[in-house]
Amino acid sequence: MATVGHSVSLGIEPQGGAKVMDVLNDLHHNEYGRLLLPNLIAGNAIEVVVKLLVPAQKQESDVCFFRLAWNTAQSAARSSAATSKEHSTKRQVRRETLALPAVASSEWQALPEATQVSQAVWRCWKVARMRQKAIEEMERGDIAAARQQVASARSYVQAAIPDAAMAAQEDAQFASLQADLEQGEVMRRQVS
Repeated sequence: MATVGHSVSLGIEPQGGAKVMDVLNDLHHNEYGRLLLPNLIAGNAIEVVVKLLVPAQKQESDVCFFRLAWNTAQSAARSSAATSKEHSTKRQVRRETLALPAVASSEWQALPEATQVSQAVWRCWKVARMRQKAIEEMERGDIAAARQQVASARSYVQAAIPDAAMAAQEDAQFASLQADLEQGEVMRRQVS
């Protein structure tokens, strides 16, 4: 699998009274408030689940602008070898607009549920819940239960998240929790 981009960020810019209510993925932000995403890997999609509150519209309207930016893998190699500004790289940026038509309330209610979206929402919620449960077990001092929760979560992440980069990012967070567990166990033995 080839990495085609790194230092990836996603800007979400609501329009026309729309508001970002939540980003269900557990992602960090950069200094501009944009979401930091894993590297872009050829053939792998990155799912980001955003909950928007969109007011009623009288006509088709732009609801949200999305700005995806990254440095290409080739530009990273060139920039590390470059010694002057003329060889410096340009950040790649792609902008997309989410525009929605105006629909009557009855039409809106009759729209079918998007299965792919509901599955992504469920995965994000479940991973966050598993992380929270592991932390709660750690805080209670039940190391065995916390270890079991982390192991279950890591297995779930590998099986349920189709995007390898996103799965690796989630797994790294659980690996960090596991390392904290091991460190706490070692410290507890030293104190005893």
